[in-house]
Amino acid sequence: MKKNCLKGLRALLAGLAWALLAAPAWAVLGQAASAPPTPPNAPGLYTMTAVSLASGVLVKEFAGVDGVVFAVSWRGPVQPDLSALLGPYLATFKEANEAARATGRRGSPLSVAKDGLVVQAGGRRPHFFGYAYVTHLLPPGINIKAVVQ
Repeated sequence: MKKNCLKGLRALLAGLAWALLAAPAWAVLGQAASAPPTPPNAPGLYTMTAVSLASGVLVKEFAGVDGVVFAVSWRGPVQPDLSALLGPYLATFKEANEAARATGRRGSPLSVAKDGLVVQAGGRRPHFFGYAYVTHLLPPGINIKAVVQ
């Protein structure tokens, strides 16, 4: 039994190390977009970059013509690291989430709207999904709901 646990632990650590080394970088809300973008359905308004993480999560980032990420979305078997996706907006997210928990709201689906940050997330293993965007970073003329779905 002990031997199997050690084997499992070694495999887990090796997998985590591999994931950290192999995981591609992506941009976060309010920061410069990663490259190369994929042409979206609304050319000239924004670009979209899709990244598949080692965890199996597909993350999409959406950047305006200025190159700043205004939205991110995700879908996969696990919840992504929201601190990595939200970047400087993490504190706003945590504050809104804690306020919701204080009123008794817990679990999925998660809905946050505070100081221009909007986060919608839900699902259960192995089907998590969600999106986040910053209202004042949205390019004029786009339907954000259509973009992040």
